[in-house]
Amino acid sequence: MELFRKIYYFQQVTSSPFHQLSYVIGCQETAKACIIDPSLDYENCVSLLDKNSLKLEALLLTHSHADQLESLLELCLNFDLKIYAHPDGLHKLSYIKAHFISVLEAHKISLGNLTFQAFHTPGHTPDSLCFLLENKLFTGDTLHIGGCGRCDLPQSDPASLYDSLYRKIKSLPMDLKVYPSHHYGIQPTSTLREEFKNNPYLQFSSEEEFILYRK
Repeated sequence: MELFRKIYYFQQVTSSPFHQLSYVIGCQETAKACIIDPSLDYENCVSLLDKNSLKLEALLLTHSHADQLESLLELCLNFDLKIYAHPDGLHKLSYIKAHFISVLEAHKISLGNLTFQAFHTPGHTPDSLCFLLENKLFTGDTLHIGGCGRCDLPQSDPASLYDSLYRKIKSLPMDLKVYPSHHYGIQPTSTLREEFKNNPYLQFSSEEEFILYRK
């Protein structure tokens, strides 16, 4: 557990079998909490919330692949939740349509006294989002530590991923900390500066080179 300026609770949680990463975040003043990518199992989620006296109010989805949504349905059945996700993924999430709140570029999400900003970063999937909270950038499968999202899947688009990485994410402050949706690297977090210096997918001088390498 980490407390930042006594303002919010933050916990990174690893799950199997694909080394998924979920993030439990709670406003300390209001006890309102959210989970970014609910890939952790339901019992673990409830335990973390109860242990820290947090009330789950929202789920923030970086994309709609099933490995990121392990406890989504069970959480919806047991909590009165708002689910923030990009509308391009709604066709996969019709079973939670009543909870769905559409998130587009620059959308701001309030949770107690916390504010998240969303960035639409398509490529790995059309509905991919990143979320920014203070100095933390939750990148989903758009950017991994030492890697980036696959583009050999249905609806993946390497040209869109190039644009998301090299134009949108690269324009953000380089001291932002990167928190991806999988622990595929040698460490579970990094900074944008470290990634643009060392990540092999971020070293190309043209879109064409990136596409040939990423396909």
